[in-house]
Amino acid sequence: TNQVVKVTYYWQNGTTIDCVVEIVKGTNIKRETYYQDNGEKINYINELDTETGGLIRQNEYRYRNDGTIEAILEFKNYSFINKLVKETRAPKRPKYQ
Repeated sequence: TNQVVKVTYYWQNGTTIDCVVEIVKGTNIKRETYYQDNGEKINYINELDTETGGLIRQNEYRYRNDGTIEAILEFKNYSFINKLVKETRAPKRPKYQ
């Protein structure tokens, strides 16, 4: 089975985002899946190669005037926009549990 670690990101307005980090067995891939406070899945944002530390895909945050964040997820062949929680500042460093 894959190794799974839970991470909680603490935002500066008190919001938290739970993140489940999965080390994919037999590969060097670390997959991160994010969940909102209500338990709704946001979809994984970063997929990392744990051997090289290189990003297989990554996100770009864009801050909007209405206080929301857009994360543009960059894949090999396409990208799409995923709306995250209402926040005006970048998240603090994650605290590992």
